[in-house]
Amino acid sequence: MATTATATSPRVGWWRALVRIHRLEYPFAINYLCHAGWGACYAVAGPAGLLTGPVLLAVAANYILLDAQNPLNAACDMDADARHSGKQDISAATRKLGRRAVALIAAAEMATGLAIAAAVSVWLGSPVVVLVSALRVALDLLYNLRPIRLKARGFANPVALGGLNFGALPFAISYSAASGDWTSSVWLICGGIGVLVTGRVLWYSLSDMRADAAAGDRTPVVRHGVHRALVIACVITAAGLGLIAVGLGQAYGVLVGVLVTATNAAFLVYLLGQFRRARRGDLPDYRLMRHRALSLVALGDIMLLVAPFLG
Repeated sequence: MATTATATSPRVGWWRALVRIHRLEYPFAINYLCHAGWGACYAVAGPAGLLTGPVLLAVAANYILLDAQNPLNAACDMDADARHSGKQDISAATRKLGRRAVALIAAAEMATGLAIAAAVSVWLGSPVVVLVSALRVALDLLYNLRPIRLKARGFANPVALGGLNFGALPFAISYSAASGDWTSSVWLICGGIGVLVTGRVLWYSLSDMRADAAAGDRTPVVRHGVHRALVIACVITAAGLGLIAVGLGQAYGVLVGVLVTATNAAFLVYLLGQFRRARRGDLPDYRLMRHRALSLVALGDIMLLVAPFLG
């Protein structure tokens, strides 16, 4: 099956292959930048506070580590991606560069991100940034590599990848670099972002159901089916929005809380509109997901990024 899919996979050049294994096409690069900088924005008094050495370095380390997960995942999932109509170009890009080379690229980027994080910790005289960054890398490895492979272990998949590695931990890294105080509102916002991104990642995995099942990965959608997984994704997303709304309301006022939460709720409305297809067992179209739903996600991410400067 993998051979047949590979035969029909699109051909890619070297540069396009590098872009694709890092998933830097629209809108992912925007998402990564927002995730990398969220914490710092909530720690500083104004935009000028973002222009300090530790903060800039921490955001850079965050961005590198966020993106380094992608080539690692591409190397580990090359055969599964060949079975996925929306990801055959990722598989083709990995084959073009070579699975071993792609894995080495991921390792080099993770090492670079950790080195920058270590420099930030030395600069600040605190180990928090490098320790949380190391935890991120460890979770990336546990998520992708056998025998543990959290990707294949039910809800450990969206929690590890979304809630922690793309949500709460990047927030903690850049927030700590800006020496922010962990108030109750910050905990709510950080936790809410983690829960929100967990719901997003669960939804994003719906289109992977057949490829994951063929690869033996027991993801939530493989275990529970597309309709039930979508319902769970909506509930988790709504819970994350609630936490964010309370945190933003406490810290920046009700108006900011409502504005930012409503913008992010547009994605939830989109999910609710998918129930009819999900009841029939239809999988989401990956390309439509990326260009429509993820545009809403990018807008929500930007609003979360600038929210501290609106109050």
